[in-house]
Amino acid sequence: MRRVLLGLVGLVVLVAVGAAVAVFLLHVPLPLLPHPRAKGQPAVHLVSVTVPAITTNLSGADAAHFAQVQLTLSLSGAKTAKTFAARTPAVQDACITAIRDRSAAQLNDVAGMTGLRTAIVTAVDGVLGDPTAVRAVYFTQFVVQ
Repeated sequence: MRRVLLGLVGLVVLVAVGAAVAVFLLHVPLPLLPHPRAKGQPAVHLVSVTVPAITTNLSGADAAHFAQVQLTLSLSGAKTAKTFAARTPAVQDACITAIRDRSAAQLNDVAGMTGLRTAIVTAVDGVLGDPTAVRAVYFTQFVVQ
C-alpha cells in the first residue's frame, strides 16, 4: 500500500514538473486558467487587420533611404475592425506619416522601432476615434534601404 501511495505521489510530481516546463520554457498557455481582468469588465475579443504594404522615403540628411513595411494591427474588437475597414486609407496615411518622420538610423535601432510602434498606435487610435482601438502593432515585413 505504501509503494502504491509513493508511486501516485511521484506521478503527480512528475506531471506537475512537466506542466511547469511546458508553461515556462515552451510558453504553452494553460487553457484552464481564466484571463485576468477587472470585475464587471467585459471580455475583449481582439481582431487582427493588415494595413496595405507601405513603401516610403525617410527623413534625415540623406533622403536616399526608404522603408518598405508590412504591418498587422491587433484591434479591440469587431466594431473597431469595421471602423478600420471604412477608414483604411486614412489609417495607411497615418502610418506613412509616422514612418516618414524617422531616419534610417532610427529605424535600425531597437528604441527607434519601439518609438515607431508607439507613434503608430497613437496615430491610428486618432484616426479610429478610440484611444484604446489599437492593442498591438506587429511588423510582418520591415526593410530599410
